[in-house]
Amino acid sequence: MIIPQIKFVFDRKHLASNNNKGVIDLRITYNRKQKFITTGVKCFPGEWDAARECIKSLNSHDFIVYLHRQMCSTVVLTVGARTFVFTNLVQR
Repeated sequence: MIIPQIKFVFDRKHLASNNNKGVIDLRITYNRKQKFITTGVKCFPGEWDAARECIKSLNSHDFIVYLHRQMCSTVVLTVGARTFVFTNLVQR
């Protein structure tokens, strides 16, 4: 059984700069196909820690909790289905 891989991706469209914030997306990979779900959270490039997949600012605790809740709800959605299909994913 192949398990879907879930990861946070920062600024996949390369729009972030020192003046513009980038969007944090959730990338789900299954059978070499990818689906992106936006989280609605934005931050500057200097605030994103790619290795730990989290925001590194003073007020980031709420954002980190929000991001991980979104990831957990997606994991429950993917594990709860008998077969994983991208069309089963619905953005909340």
